[in-house]
Amino acid sequence: MGKKKNKFKNRSHQTSNPAIAAIETSVLDEKQEPIEVKASAPTEVEKSEIDELNEKYQPIRRDVKKLLFVLAILAVLFIGAFFLNKYTDYLTIIGNWVYKIGHFQVQ
Repeated sequence: MGKKKNKFKNRSHQTSNPAIAAIETSVLDEKQEPIEVKASAPTEVEKSEIDELNEKYQPIRRDVKKLLFVLAILAVLFIGAFFLNKYTDYLTIIGNWVYKIGHFQVQ
Protein backbone atom coordinates (compact mmCIF):
# COMPACT_ATOMS: atom_id res chain seq x y z
CA MET A 1 0.00 0.00 0.00
CA GLY A 2 2.92 2.31 0.68
CA LYS A 3 4.19 1.89 -2.87
CA LYS A 4 0.95 3.16 -4.36
CA LYS A 5 1.05 6.27 -2.19
CA ASN A 6 4.63 6.97 -3.27
CA LYS A 7 3.67 6.57 -6.93
CA PHE A 8 0.89 9.10 -6.63
CA LYS A 9 3.09 11.57 -4.76
CA ASN A 10 5.75 11.35 -7.47
CA ARG A 11 3.18 11.89 -10.23
CA SER A 12 1.73 14.99 -8.60
CA HIS A 13 5.16 16.69 -8.71
CA GLN A 14 5.82 15.88 -12.36
CA THR A 15 4.86 18.44 -14.96
CA SER A 16 3.57 17.72 -18.42
CA ASN A 17 5.86 20.30 -20.09
CA PRO A 18 9.35 18.79 -20.68
CA ALA A 19 11.04 22.22 -20.70
CA ILE A 20 9.78 23.02 -17.21
CA ALA A 21 10.75 19.56 -16.02
CA ALA A 22 14.31 20.09 -17.32
CA ILE A 23 14.57 23.44 -15.53
CA GLU A 24 13.32 21.89 -12.30
CA THR A 25 15.87 19.07 -12.45
CA SER A 26 18.73 21.49 -13.22
CA VAL A 27 17.71 23.66 -10.26
CA LEU A 28 17.59 20.60 -8.01
CA ASP A 29 21.01 19.46 -9.25
CA GLU A 30 22.56 22.85 -8.44
CA LYS A 31 21.15 22.90 -4.90
CA GLN A 32 22.33 19.43 -3.95
CA GLU A 33 25.89 19.10 -2.73
CA PRO A 34 27.83 15.88 -3.20
CA ILE A 35 28.02 13.72 -0.12
CA GLU A 36 31.55 12.77 0.81
CA VAL A 37 32.01 9.43 2.49
CA LYS A 38 35.17 9.22 4.52
CA ALA A 39 36.55 6.02 5.99
CA SER A 40 38.12 7.24 9.19
CA ALA A 41 38.88 6.01 12.66
CA PRO A 42 36.02 5.93 15.15
CA THR A 43 35.15 9.26 16.67
CA GLU A 44 35.34 10.06 20.35
CA VAL A 45 31.62 9.39 20.74
CA GLU A 46 31.94 5.92 19.21
CA LYS A 47 35.01 5.17 21.35
CA SER A 48 33.20 6.14 24.53
CA GLU A 49 30.22 3.93 23.59
CA ILE A 50 32.58 1.00 22.97
CA ASP A 51 34.29 1.62 26.32
CA GLU A 52 30.91 1.71 28.07
CA LEU A 53 29.88 -1.59 26.47
CA ASN A 54 33.22 -3.19 27.37
CA GLU A 55 32.78 -2.06 30.96
CA LYS A 56 29.15 -3.20 31.05
CA TYR A 57 29.83 -6.72 29.72
CA GLN A 58 33.18 -7.33 31.45
CA PRO A 59 31.66 -9.55 34.21
CA ILE A 60 29.84 -11.62 31.60
CA ARG A 61 33.02 -12.04 29.57
CA ARG A 62 34.85 -13.16 32.72
CA ASP A 63 32.11 -15.71 33.57
CA VAL A 64 32.16 -17.13 30.06
CA LYS A 65 35.94 -17.57 30.24
CA LYS A 66 35.60 -19.38 33.58
CA LEU A 67 32.89 -21.64 32.18
CA LEU A 68 34.96 -22.55 29.13
CA PHE A 69 37.98 -23.25 31.35
CA VAL A 70 35.97 -25.59 33.61
CA LEU A 71 34.45 -27.38 30.60
CA ALA A 72 37.91 -27.90 29.10
CA ILE A 73 39.20 -29.37 32.37
CA LEU A 74 36.21 -31.72 32.61
CA ALA A 75 36.70 -32.87 29.03
CA VAL A 76 40.38 -33.64 29.72
CA LEU A 77 39.47 -35.55 32.89
CA PHE A 78 36.79 -37.63 31.15
CA ILE A 79 39.07 -38.45 28.23
CA GLY A 80 41.85 -39.35 30.67
CA ALA A 81 39.48 -41.57 32.70
CA PHE A 82 38.32 -43.30 29.51
CA PHE A 83 41.86 -44.24 28.45
CA LEU A 84 42.89 -45.08 32.02
CA ASN A 85 39.95 -47.50 32.28
CA LYS A 86 40.63 -48.93 28.83
CA TYR A 87 44.29 -49.84 29.43
CA THR A 88 44.44 -50.45 33.23
CA ASP A 89 42.33 -51.74 36.12
CA TYR A 90 42.93 -48.78 38.44
CA LEU A 91 39.41 -47.33 38.19
CA THR A 92 37.85 -50.73 38.94
CA ILE A 93 40.11 -51.16 41.99
CA ILE A 94 39.29 -47.63 43.23
CA GLY A 95 35.55 -48.24 42.67
CA ASN A 96 35.63 -51.49 44.66
CA TRP A 97 37.55 -49.77 47.45
CA VAL A 98 34.99 -46.90 47.65
CA TYR A 99 32.16 -49.46 47.69
CA LYS A 100 33.76 -51.41 50.53
CA ILE A 101 34.65 -48.33 52.63
CA GLY A 102 31.23 -46.68 52.15
CA HIS A 103 29.27 -49.80 53.17
CA PHE A 104 26.88 -49.30 50.23
CA GLN A 105 24.17 -51.91 49.73
CA VAL A 106 22.74 -52.75 46.35
CA GLN A 107 19.17 -54.04 46.52
